[in-house]
Amino acid sequence: MSMYTLAWCCFFMILGVFFWPFWMAENIQLLCGGATLLGLFWYTNHRLVLYTLCFVLGNVVVARMPEPSFYEGPIIADVQGRVCDGVLVYSNKGRFILRFFGDYPKEGERIAARVKSSRIPDSLPGEPDSETCIIRARASYARVKVWFPFENNERDFFDSKYQFVQNGGLLWSLMSGNRDFISEDTIDLLRKTGTAHFLAISGMHIGLVSAIVYGMARILCIPFLMFGLLSMFRILPCFGAMTAAVLYANHVGWPTSAQRSVCMVFFCMMALLFGKKVHFWTILALTACIIIYIEPSQLDSLSFRLSFSAVSGIIWFSPRVNRLIPLDAHPLFHRIGAAFAVSLGASLGTLPWVGLYFQEFPWIGVLCNIIVGPLLGGVAVPCALLGQLNWIGDIALIVGDAAIELSHFVLDFLVCEPLDVAFDEGDVVIIVIIYLFRRMDIHRIIALVLFIFFPRCVPSETQISFLSIGQGDCTLIEWKNGQVWLIDVGPSSNSLLRMLRRERISRIDHVFLSHPHMDHIGGLQYLIGEIDIGSLWTVRSPIRSEKKYLEIFQKVLNEGIEVRYPYHSPPSSVQFLHPYDGWSIASNNHVNEESFVFDISIEGKDILFTGDIGLAAENALLEQGRLLDNYDVVKVAHHGSRFSSGVEFVQAVHAEHAVIMCGRENRFGHPHMSTLFRWRNSKIWRTDEDGVVVFEPASEQFWSGSLAKP
Repeated sequence: MSMYTLAWCCFFMILGVFFWPFWMAENIQLLCGGATLLGLFWYTNHRLVLYTLCFVLGNVVVARMPEPSFYEGPIIADVQGRVCDGVLVYSNKGRFILRFFGDYPKEGERIAARVKSSRIPDSLPGEPDSETCIIRARASYARVKVWFPFENNERDFFDSKYQFVQNGGLLWSLMSGNRDFISEDTIDLLRKTGTAHFLAISGMHIGLVSAIVYGMARILCIPFLMFGLLSMFRILPCFGAMTAAVLYANHVGWPTSAQRSVCMVFFCMMALLFGKKVHFWTILALTACIIIYIEPSQLDSLSFRLSFSAVSGIIWFSPRVNRLIPLDAHPLFHRIGAAFAVSLGASLGTLPWVGLYFQEFPWIGVLCNIIVGPLLGGVAVPCALLGQLNWIGDIALIVGDAAIELSHFVLDFLVCEPLDVAFDEGDVVIIVIIYLFRRMDIHRIIALVLFIFFPRCVPSETQISFLSIGQGDCTLIEWKNGQVWLIDVGPSSNSLLRMLRRERISRIDHVFLSHPHMDHIGGLQYLIGEIDIGSLWTVRSPIRSEKKYLEIFQKVLNEGIEVRYPYHSPPSSVQFLHPYDGWSIASNNHVNEESFVFDISIEGKDILFTGDIGLAAENALLEQGRLLDNYDVVKVAHHGSRFSSGVEFVQAVHAEHAVIMCGRENRFGHPHMSTLFRWRNSKIWRTDEDGVVVFEPASEQFWSGSLAKP
């Protein structure tokens, strides 16, 4: 079997793990299928059969994991790492993916926690699918009510030796991976310059430790050459390098990047021992298979994806960039070209995941890594490691501190704002396919650049999207003339901002806030300053007791956004219905009752938006006779609460379609059964069950689950 065949076998095994949630065969089916494929391969020796067998083996890897246990109460757990939007832990009660609010524990830490079963969070179109990740992890999803470290972690302490230099916190991070003692300004500087990867325990750290031990062992083993013991001269340095890699990875808690590096060091040392050529693709594929076999959910962890994508980018792009340098060029140009190729390869390799998770690309990072990489990676990291030694540690820390100071000076000069680059999962697949072409000629490079920075496509017809934002309201209207409106902005989360970036939407012409409750206005604080907002329509200004609303409103004013109220002339096609002049109510629920109510006429279709009004406001609208005889679509008030959607109101609006916006398994029990019964004569759409719901008035079409028209 060739090295390339082995690499492809590993790839198809990983593919089998990836497809587990979509093709979950029973154990007996996997056993019979695997035996049949093994027999076919024995007789035919065909690679396609072998690859299919590896795919089935990948399915077996996930199927062998224990079934998730459903438990609520106290647990003692070992933290394995970040997966999806939670943290994977092994506990005395089974495997859990825990959702933390605020700080979360570090990888490798042992904690005590009280957990409560929780619903899988709603996701907007284009976001990584949390439900698929949790199914693949074979773990229960729960939220953490309270937690604390079960035992002291020696990596949480700050060695006193490192405190005597100015950049001791950064040196300690380079040695231990603990970022707790680095200033926010330093982290922000490294992030904007694309050099934050130095803070993670990566292959560079493991490689340096292994290389230092390997070199020292070679020197110490020279006497074996004098006595003709050539085998000992080869074996001892290799085993020393592997042992050093394992000990250092154990010291820093075995993060994914350290697992990858230790495996690659092991395979490289074994190749040297047996005199074999090092085939990096095969080593990388075998390493990925080992990590995924131990823990299949690593396939969904960001650290796994970034770590392996960076190395894949270096292996794939470096030779292609190096070939552009003439063979007769000065050796200095070859060294600079090699450094540029490594930096560019790592940046391009991680670009799909950076666009999916972080939505910004530090383009200056390619240059910064070439200039600062030798200072941080070649000087500061070794000095941080040598700082643990008594006889040379102080000198090493002083040298490392000077290297960091020089790096800061260079980065402060080069720093600039990263590019806004936002992808969804489909975009990631397309970019990877473009990468896989054997020849990256100028045409494919242009295609890649155009795909990444292609401007927003305006829909040919106006679309109204009722977004699955969770327990809250948010409706996106994309007009065929290019305008974009938002009606409410959902709860306090940046998920709406991330979705707008993925859709290449950089301006919102009108934002309508129905009323100042956080499940309707919370997302606005993330849009201000990031998205250009033309005007903000709100029912009223904040009062002193509404602290959150007051804070958001102040940000709006500081940004210079025009604020309008119901007494202003509405945009064309909009008719304001409530609250009207002279309306008042003496109720504890007055904030909901004073919600903005208006209808929008689009392509001859009438859509009614009702905010969170209750029975009192509904009756007032009926008494005033301000409603139309029938509506094509009604956004059901107050998420389907039983205190809204009175019988007379439902009969009066006579809606063909009723859209209920609420979160899955929300704690309020929305929508109430009585409300569903009242709307029984309308076609009911629910964002908690259908996901995003889209209406195209021109064609009178409804669809759900995707913003794109099927």
